[in-house]
Amino acid sequence: MADVDWIIACGRGPISTALAVTAPEVDGPCFHAAAAALEEAKEQRQVFTFRGFPPATDPLAAYYSALYWSWTPRQRRQASEFRLHDTAAAEIDAGKGLKVHPTAISHMKRRMAWPLVAQGDRMFRAAIAPTMEAR
Repeated sequence: MADVDWIIACGRGPISTALAVTAPEVDGPCFHAAAAALEEAKEQRQVFTFRGFPPATDPLAAYYSALYWSWTPRQRRQASEFRLHDTAAAEIDAGKGLKVHPTAISHMKRRMAWPLVAQGDRMFRAAIAPTMEAR
């Protein structure tokens, strides 16, 4: 599926029907919000977008889309690997799998501004996490 450009649109809100086996059988404001987000994402060439989430998700979605389109296909694939295996040992293993020296992986991370991306990942996860009410 690497040759396909994906857009992920998420909506948060109530559903007005019972949950069903397939999405077309379910309806409600949540799905309408996701559909509207999808149309806007297509126009703005975003990789993913959200409706019904905290306002902080909008600039983060734009940020990730800008990153995605500025990276080469190899950097995009490598970003997925970095996210899956974010340890020094995994970096060494990735270098072995790619048949490159670990310093090449480190150089790629530097060129991709990976520490900033990793911090953005943490901020993004915090922004979309369900809020916990005080008990």
